[in-house]
Amino acid sequence: MTIRANFLFPEYPNGSLLFIQPLKKPFIEPGEYYMIQTHRSKYVGRCYYLNDDQSSNVITIINRLQSINIPISTIKQLYAIVGSLQNAI
Repeated sequence: MTIRANFLFPEYPNGSLLFIQPLKKPFIEPGEYYMIQTHRSKYVGRCYYLNDDQSSNVITIINRLQSINIPISTIKQLYAIVGSLQNAI
């Protein structure tokens, strides 16, 4: 996946190529970066459980543009970001 904006700057500047790995179940390590694919869209950012509660069925994803609460039941696929290459384009 190629980042085409500065919404993840400075960790992943515009033009960075992200290497992602699909996860089998929607479990996150709070504060790490993930890509979440729902039936409507894809989101990339730092993820946390709503109210810091790991039993929560809602994941909050944060980047420089927005903070979105995503119910786990609406997640089509969760991807871990396992690496990046900056200035790929």
